[in-house]
Amino acid sequence: MTTTGESAADTRVVGTSARAACLAAAFAACFTAQCVWFMATQSLTYDEPVHVIAGLDAWRARRFTQWNDQPPLGRLLLTAPLLLSSAQRWQFEDRGPSGANYWSIAIRPDPIGLAWRTRAVNVGLGLLLAALVWFTARRLFSAEAATAALAVFACSPALIAHFSLATVDGLATLTCFAAAVAVMRWRSDPSWRQTMMVGVALGAFLAAKFSAPPLVVLALALMVAGGAGGDWPAIIAKASAAAIVAIVVVWTT
Repeated sequence: MTTTGESAADTRVVGTSARAACLAAAFAACFTAQCVWFMATQSLTYDEPVHVIAGLDAWRARRFTQWNDQPPLGRLLLTAPLLLSSAQRWQFEDRGPSGANYWSIAIRPDPIGLAWRTRAVNVGLGLLLAALVWFTARRLFSAEAATAALAVFACSPALIAHFSLATVDGLATLTCFAAAVAVMRWRSDPSWRQTMMVGVALGAFLAAKFSAPPLVVLALALMVAGGAGGDWPAIIAKASAAAIVAIVVVWTT
């Protein structure tokens, strides 16, 4: 039988959760609006056409040879919307270097349309990161702390800028944080399911940024050092399995 006090407490919990969800949606909308404003007011930056050229070449030729200074995942995601149009629609003309290690690229027929299509992908990735930040903060602390974290996220100039351009830094931030969260969850629940999630997250991080390998090694070391129960053969086996899954993810990209 439910008492009046228990009913009141349940009502307060539901009300708090509803308010937190509404505030989260409002801050996510605020972040999106600022990203859209930034996209509409900024011309293509120096490196955005390079990422687009490399991504389209990877989609069309099934290879990754042009400007391979970054892993392919980010560039493949950024250029995926361009596949909906004619394969020959977007033309890029390299006008050569225009200074120390700089070059100019002419884009036809619609550089503004290309910017909107490719930059929108990063806005979506930014919203994924915002959601991951909110859920992680709520799980670790409280709904109020999650709302505060999301408010800081939504008003961060660095995050707004990086998730409004067709570059790979936003994806690197998302995959790095996702890998950290996956390892944290594994340390409290070292199941095989969580092990597979760690492997996928680490693989995505490796496929997003060439600076990832040292952090991936650190993550695997934390799995081994912080494994619960002291069952070292099982812990090492799961860390090895996560590494293998990560390699498979990299190989498939």
